[in-house]
Order: sequence, then structure tokens, then C-alpha cells
Amino acid sequence: MEKLPVLSIFHKKFADSYIRTGRASESARQAGTKSKNPEIAGYQLLQRDDIKSYIRIRREQINASDNNELIADMKEIKQFLTNNIREESIPDKDRIKSAELLAKLLGGFDKKNDLDLDDERVVIIDDLLDEDNESVEGDSDD
Repeated sequence: MEKLPVLSIFHKKFADSYIRTGRASESARQAGTKSKNPEIAGYQLLQRDDIKSYIRIRREQINASDNNELIADMKEIKQFLTNNIREESIPDKDRIKSAELLAKLLGGFDKKNDLDLDDERVVIIDDLLDEDNESVEGDSDD
């Protein structure tokens, strides 16, 4: 395998974050960009040959590896989905999809979590009648 290019700490943080998330703007923010527009900063970082090479080689290493620490565990997946739900810069449709996936992951759509209304009894109390079962208000006999 090829040797990884040497990157600055900032560039390495960006590239590693991008490998995990696939989101350039989020990765630029996590790496600590000073740019006021992380979307542009992330795009520009992805154009650099050394970063592209680093990402490509790391992905090859991850795909070839049986090392479990390179694969996201359930906690990391839950954190990722939760971050997507809370991140306002992510489009609503993606945030909703993340919420659905997290709910499925947590068992939110299981039958056992559905409300079973057959077990509940509804009691109606008619407290508008007086002792003679006549309406207290609004008698229409007037």
C-alpha cells in the first residue's frame, strides 16, 4: 500500500472527519476552520491533492482492514444521527431521515412500543345534571 502523505494537524483532522462523515462543511468546522463559510472551506480543502490522496489511501486501508476500531460502533452511529438531527445547517429532509433511522435503531417503531388503547377504560362523568337528571344550565323549557 501507498504511504500516507504528511498533513498538518488541521488537514489531518479535516480528512479524518471527512472520512467518517462524508460532509465537507461539518469536517471543516470540526477541524477548527477559521473561515466564516465552512462550506467553501471544506470544498477548497477537498481540492488539495495531498488531502485527496490521504482520504483515498485511508479508505483503502479501512476497506482492507478487519480491525473493529475502524468500523463505527452503535454508540458512534447514535451520536452521528443525533448530531444530524440537531445540526440546523443540514436540510430538513436529511434531519428527518436521521430521526427516523435513530428511532428505528432505538426500537421506536416496534409493536411493543405502540399504545394499546384496548387496555384503557374511558369513564365519562356527566356532572352537568342536577339530582333529578335535569340539565342545570340552558333549560329549553322557558
